[in-house]
Amino acid sequence: FPPFSTLTSKSIFDFQLTINLQDYFGSLSVTYIMPPVISAFSPLFSNSHEQYFSVNVTGLNFLDSSGLICKLGEYNAYTILYQSSTSILCFFSTLPANTYKVRVSNNFGNDYTETNTWFQVIQQIQVTSVFPKVVTAKGAVVFLKGSGFRTGVKCVFEVNEDGYTFNNDDI
Repeated sequence: FPPFSTLTSKSIFDFQLTINLQDYFGSLSVTYIMPPVISAFSPLFSNSHEQYFSVNVTGLNFLDSSGLICKLGEYNAYTILYQSSTSILCFFSTLPANTYKVRVSNNFGNDYTETNTWFQVIQQIQVTSVFPKVVTAKGAVVFLKGSGFRTGVKCVFEVNEDGYTFNNDDI
């Protein structure tokens, strides 16, 4: 075989095979599938409560074939929209909160190219209690109890005639 660097997407080779002093001649067709290259993806995150979401993957050598597979970690995209050899759109169902590498294969998952950066599925914020429920002074301290809080989360309060009331829908 010639070096892989000289292969095109489809190469034909003549060959000679000798078995038990008998010569056999023929040609062999080999399909070489270039590995995909992932240069970026967006968005960088999704929320765990989203029923469906998509990830746009850009790079090189994506093939419009049934062998094209897109994954977040070990989770397969349920649909892949081939846009070009440099762009695919991968659709996923709800995933558990975690971080995942974006992975793409052109050959039915025999091997994958994956990113060095992580896609994050963020846990939905759950507020289980607020104390106090009503405050009458600006700057009052309010305590929240729950799960899924992360850096950068902001609380929104509504002003009404009784004072400030916590608005759970705006977290």
